[in-house]
Amino acid sequence: MSRPQQSRTCRIRCGRRFGTWVSERDIRGDVGALPATVCRQLRAVITEAVDNVITHARATRLSVRVEVTDAQVEARVADDGIGPPDPPIYGLGLGSMAARARDLGGSFGFDAAAKGGTIVTWRVPLMSPDQNA
Repeated sequence: MSRPQQSRTCRIRCGRRFGTWVSERDIRGDVGALPATVCRQLRAVITEAVDNVITHARATRLSVRVEVTDAQVEARVADDGIGPPDPPIYGLGLGSMAARARDLGGSFGFDAAAKGGTIVTWRVPLMSPDQNA
């Protein structure tokens, strides 16, 4: 299945099952060149972030952006839901995303979006393949 077909299938499944639409998916850079460990953690973080949107945010739309540069990989998941709780609550999902970033020397955070909703950001530096392996 091609990337556009995968994206369309994901949007349809999320929309039908949860009432949340993946409205934007933007992948920049060569994700296939990422070290296997980084790729596994990236996939787990995006899965957890999307699951959090579906479970907690009461969102109707979400976007997923991944950008790979020579220096780092960054994933952002944004939604138009109710926004993060105040004060922030680090449950199992958010805690695991933070730990995955920390274990790879990176950072994790989430903030309220300007027009409502939440933005989750996960960044990990890219080192030589043996350092990220």
